[in-house]
Amino acid sequence: MFFKIDSPDYRQQARFHFISSLSLWKNESPANQQRLDGLPKNQITLSQEFFEEIRKHPIPVDLDVVKILRNKPLALDAYLFIAYKSAAIKHTTRIRLWCKPAWMGKA
Repeated sequence: MFFKIDSPDYRQQARFHFISSLSLWKNESPANQQRLDGLPKNQITLSQEFFEEIRKHPIPVDLDVVKILRNKPLALDAYLFIAYKSAAIKHTTRIRLWCKPAWMGKA
């Protein structure tokens, strides 16, 4: 991911890598299993920098809730967003749930 701030008085750029390597197969069905034997399994390796960041700033989540929501990506995103906000806030605040944030996309 690339971040850039550019104004007449100030310029800053930063690059952050979340993944150091990745190997994904589109179809791991039993019919394709023989063809995939001996090849690497689906695997994503986090970058050391990202791993250290999430170790420094953990977000407490209930893994039982994550398991329940694993096939409901929008609900999982909302739960993780609320868990993050709950851990990050320093004072009493309101989190409005009646409006859908732009990052959730269209219905």
